[in-house]
Amino acid sequence: MATGVLDYYRDELGEHCKAIQPMLECEVIDVEGLKAYLSQWYDMSVMFACRCVERLGQDVAFLIHVALCGMRLRVTGGGEQLERDLEKFIQCCGLTGLISKPASPTAQLPGDSERPRQVPADTETETSNVVSLHVEDNTYSFSIKDCSKFCHKWADTLVKSGGGDPVHIRQLLENLKLKTIQHMNLLKRLIRRVETDHYALYRCYIFLMGTNNSNILLHNLKLEEQFVTLSEAKDVVCILEDFMHEVKSQ
Repeated sequence: MATGVLDYYRDELGEHCKAIQPMLECEVIDVEGLKAYLSQWYDMSVMFACRCVERLGQDVAFLIHVALCGMRLRVTGGGEQLERDLEKFIQCCGLTGLISKPASPTAQLPGDSERPRQVPADTETETSNVVSLHVEDNTYSFSIKDCSKFCHKWADTLVKSGGGDPVHIRQLLENLKLKTIQHMNLLKRLIRRVETDHYALYRCYIFLMGTNNSNILLHNLKLEEQFVTLSEAKDVVCILEDFMHEVKSQ
């Protein structure tokens, strides 16, 4: 169990340890405060994913949507602990570093305080790329009401896992990211064939329908630097977006 935690939560543990340095540089070291902080490593750096699944249940699908789209989450209410948990969940569930996207400014989660928080962000416009979460007592509401069946499927898997084992939760999140990347790679190969294969565009459509995740895949594909430099590929993505929108509106 301990090995699994260290393997899967290395980055979070690293961030937790960074906060120790300022404590050690004080003229008078607060030994008891340092001990208390060190004792919180598991709860703060590992259990956040379990708490998010337990708190949101099936609605964790919206967090998955935010993470996979590289969107920003703005939280009001709920307290700093919840904000930190949501931030870490989005970071470990996002595709940062796995696909080549243009550099973008970091984002803030103001909540009830003005403390800046870093979340994955790939902004197209300031307003369309922000999802709000309002928390009041034991109720909450997201500013978005719909997300893909793909996100709901993985949310259901997380909930059915019981949510109590942080290693298993992280394994599921890694599998979710892997499946998304696999879908993107296959879609890119199909799109590259459109110029020479008259049936490839139809295969792209059938494939997207089968993933139940067309919006997220096309959204990320439009932002991937190495791919969108191809004008033919950009045209195909636009055609697919328009057609998928028409199909869903019928």
